[in-house]
Amino acid sequence: MTLSLDSLDFSSLAPRPALRRAQPGKVVSTDWAWMLKQAADSDANVPRTLLKWDYQRGKIAGPDRWKRIRPGMEAFVHRRLYKVTEAEVLAAIAETAPPLGGTTSLDRAVGNVKDATSAAPFNLMLHKLLETLDRVPLWQDFERYHLDHPSVYLEDIARHTGVPLDVFLGDWLAHPVARAVRYRLGTAYNSFIRELHFLAAMAGRGIHLSHHFMLDAVWKIDFLYGQTAIELYLVNSDYKHEDGGRKLKCVDVNPSRDILEVAFGERHDAASYDKPWLIDDETIRTAAERLLSGEVDHRRLPKFFA
Repeated sequence: MTLSLDSLDFSSLAPRPALRRAQPGKVVSTDWAWMLKQAADSDANVPRTLLKWDYQRGKIAGPDRWKRIRPGMEAFVHRRLYKVTEAEVLAAIAETAPPLGGTTSLDRAVGNVKDATSAAPFNLMLHKLLETLDRVPLWQDFERYHLDHPSVYLEDIARHTGVPLDVFLGDWLAHPVARAVRYRLGTAYNSFIRELHFLAAMAGRGIHLSHHFMLDAVWKIDFLYGQTAIELYLVNSDYKHEDGGRKLKCVDVNPSRDILEVAFGERHDAASYDKPWLIDDETIRTAAERLLSGEVDHRRLPKFFA
């Protein structure tokens, strides 16, 4: 039997468009119960992990103080986060005082401040300000928060360093150890603004991400897109030791998740030094396309391998 060209279905031979994932719905709030459910997809024993984390934080705060701090963490709900716009973040950057205040990485190691953490994550403090102020917090808001509530972090630093608390209630730039505190809190603020901008910029492109401060603090997940974890990744040879960075990468603690890494580089020009280093537009566009197509940097392992 001879086939004519007229009998062939050329439409079936045409290039097919790349498959695009069904997008997760828009998120309006994330709470502790939501976090536990998401954590279970990364961790076979979430209660054990949280007990270990509680123990470590309780040692920092002391048992009585930790009992006062911990319930507030469970009660916290991210809501205002999902209303933040890119324009709102850029306006805050234009209005904020320089977060580092002239301090540099040379200041970070003084008094071993870089190895002393707070009982409550800095990320939570900043998200709490976002919720209570109902706007993107400025560096001035974060600085004032610590001066008005020294028990949150400054009292711990005073005990850790042996420097009188009064030093940390004055001009942070006037004392070497207080400068280290300024550098540490400034990098925490800059990281928060960068992540806030990334989430808002992605939402502006129709990519709705979700976040919970505990997924960030414990499981090193900056954002979720459905079940895909996203890690904003500083390209630096000393990455794991960088102040404000993570000793563990997202892939180290989430083998059973797909993980997308969004890399950004250090800035060395004077104009951008003392401002949050934002993820550039092209990187955001590429990240959005990769999420839609299902492309990731680390493919999840089957549960029995994880």
